[in-house]
Amino acid sequence: MTTAITSRDEMEQAFEQLERLYQSLAALRRQIEPANPRNFAVLAEGHLEHIRRLRRELDEYAGVMALDEQAAPLWLRVVGPEIEWPAAPTSVLTAILDAFRKGVQSVAELILTGELTTRPTAELKRATDFRVVAMAPGSLRVGVQLPFEEGKVAEAVSRALGDYLKTAAWVASDRPDEELHAQVPDERRRRLLLTELSRLAPRERGPQRTQPQPGPVARTVAGRGLSRGRGRRALRSGACPRLGRIAWSAPVALPAALDPSSSGAGATRTALS
Repeated sequence: MTTAITSRDEMEQAFEQLERLYQSLAALRRQIEPANPRNFAVLAEGHLEHIRRLRRELDEYAGVMALDEQAAPLWLRVVGPEIEWPAAPTSVLTAILDAFRKGVQSVAELILTGELTTRPTAELKRATDFRVVAMAPGSLRVGVQLPFEEGKVAEAVSRALGDYLKTAAWVASDRPDEELHAQVPDERRRRLLLTELSRLAPRERGPQRTQPQPGPVARTVAGRGLSRGRGRRALRSGACPRLGRIAWSAPVALPAALDPSSSGAGATRTALS
């Protein structure tokens, strides 16, 4: 993202504009709000939009936005025509977070026990209960981190998250199968990762999709985006044998694309950054 403020002079001008906007808003409040609060809210919309835009530009220029990026080790970005902070649908946000959490949880369970169950242990559920630690625009970004747990389960969850992000990066690229095999040598785990990521793959129909991007602790997922075709081919290939009852299926959660640089009209993407 490029900043609209590029110099100290422009920063000073933005402060002056903010001062005038706040003074105008305060005057409007004195005149309108006592008699008609609803009318004041309507008339103030233009002021608020301009104030928020200037504050974002100032924050970006001064480095506040860069510092905010460090507030969470992992960012989940949701992009779409109806997705905008602070007015994002809770149905979209909860579905994406739940699909992500359950995906990491399933991989951690396989690492711990060598199998999948219908009832993960309470300790595993607690260790994969990601904490939401920050929210930001663009269109909606949610900063998350793992709970501060120690022990064997927490260690497995950390490994599962790392494998999840590495596999997401591979699916979002044109890199050869051999690279994924080298990053995740275990075939059963590799198949499970592809299956869980398929739950965030773009659907052919539907108004939304999502896109994961890694941030400070994981590299950015870049490339063409998560393709259902690429994941399906990998799952059906001989290099990824079947994993019991786990197989490719149409996404049951809101769909997703793992490409932070791509854009799509009429679709919602999620990115882990």
